[in-house]
Amino acid sequence: MSVQDLKMKMETKKRGKKGDDTEYETVKRQVEDVEEAVVKLADTNDNLTKEIKESVPSSSRDNSVELEKTRLVQRKRVMEQARKSSEEIGRLQFEVQNIHYVLLKLSDEKKHKGKNRFSGKTVVFLRDFIHIGNKSSSKKRSKGCFCGTSKTTTNED
Repeated sequence: MSVQDLKMKMETKKRGKKGDDTEYETVKRQVEDVEEAVVKLADTNDNLTKEIKESVPSSSRDNSVELEKTRLVQRKRVMEQARKSSEEIGRLQFEVQNIHYVLLKLSDEKKHKGKNRFSGKTVVFLRDFIHIGNKSSSKKRSKGCFCGTSKTTTNED
């Protein structure tokens, strides 16, 4: 999943939600931070690529010892920056995965809230209605006999 995909998901969530949700706002800020870091790493990568191309020895240059030393120092510096950038890329990939997980979790919770909002209450209402209906109708039925014969009622005073 890329940062652009996460950003698109956040935009669809923004259009679909009705109030302000702090969790979505937090995730949105994280996506923006990751996007800024990716742009910064891309710029750093471009600069490092330019430095490497400029430091390649050409046939017209003088190959002195000092020039070789400066190239070696520059190469070490570029390699160190590339290593740091690689570590940062790994961290950003992990952060993007975490953001994706949080978005999935939030959308799943929203689906479950929408499903259970009515189903649980209607079951309770129907159950109460059925039990109330059975109680009143069972009293009326208990006066008569099941087999169809009737009992005479005696009033003893």
